Amino acid sequence: MDREDFKIRADEAAVDRDAAIERLSQTADAEERVKIAEELKGQLNRL
Repeated sequence: MDREDFKIRADEAAVDRDAAIERLSQTADAEERVKIAEELKGQLNRL
């Protein structure tokens, strides 16, 4: 992976992370928070 590809993937990961943080801040349900975290982990692992 070259530097440009790395930057693109890092930017995508940051967008996914920020979206997950926003969703986490809007829910107090522990099960939903775990689900959101697992979804983020899956998204990051696909990168």
